Amino acid sequence: MIRRSVFSALLVLAMLLAVVVPAGAFAASSEETYYLWLQTNNARMGSRVAELSLEPVFIIPMPVLFGVNPADLTADFGDRRSGGRRHEGQDILAPKGAPIVSPTKAVVLETGVWNGAGKYVTTANPGGEIFIYMHLDRVADLKPGELLSVGELIGYVGNTGNAGGGSPHLHIEIRKNGKAADPLPRLRGAFTIAEKMNFAAEIAEDDADAASFMAKNYRADLTAAKGLGIELPDVLTNALNGKTVIAKKPAVTATAAAATAPVPKRDLELKSKGADVTWLQAFLISTQSGPAATRLATVGATGYFGVATKAALAEYQKKSGISPA
Repeated sequence: MIRRSVFSALLVLAMLLAVVVPAGAFAASSEETYYLWLQTNNARMGSRVAELSLEPVFIIPMPVLFGVNPADLTADFGDRRSGGRRHEGQDILAPKGAPIVSPTKAVVLETGVWNGAGKYVTTANPGGEIFIYMHLDRVADLKPGELLSVGELIGYVGNTGNAGGGSPHLHIEIRKNGKAADPLPRLRGAFTIAEKMNFAAEIAEDDADAASFMAKNYRADLTAAKGLGIELPDVLTNALNGKTVIAKKPAVTATAAAATAPVPKRDLELKSKGADVTWLQAFLISTQSGPAATRLATVGATGYFGVATKAALAEYQKKSGISPA
């Protein structure tokens, strides 16, 4: 019998090597680049991928957060495409800008722009599988090696790459050992409305544009959630009411704010919440350090530490010559 630790190591190696034989959208000439990339990232990726379950998730929730009923999808895996190639994934039609979330716990392997794929994200998923999300309009602020929880943002539906000029859609592929499998039979899961609202709240707290998009396109879902007593963040509530959320600059200088700051009694990180986060956000907005601080100002001091806060903090630290902790 193979011990779990040994099997996990073999699974990690198989998953990482599987990326070397990527989706049909990627050119064969990329193989050398992938090997070089794996050599420099293998240790970090391996430790993260080993945290994933050895068993695949067979029933997958719809990664497009709202507006898509799995029963309405048209099977297109294996369909003929231009150049004699076969379609190696499932297309999911959705409005441009619709948020896409990770349907399983996953590790980010790569993000980028590539030929027919357009803007894409590749993740390692349970059971040694690789998920590839293509034709995105925007990619979330993801880094290789980052561990994603279920429901964390992947990006937004688009029509980049060879989908340019066509209907916006998500092309999702599932691969194992380099071989593509049909995603459609497995796209039968569903997030609960409470889970959807939780994911939507985290997205909206970091992206005012996404909040406006969801309020406009998924008003029925948000209204139904409120009817069930699910609390929505202010940014979504204001968007539903047609209000634009723009934080007012605090009437204090950065120096004065620092002098009156509550002393943090904990390390702040992504997803932290509380008054200390609110103060940090107000301080970062008041410094007007650059584009990231301006973007944070459009969301406001919400008390939730998301990617917008992280970016504004990094911007301030760099400008001030402070080495990040």
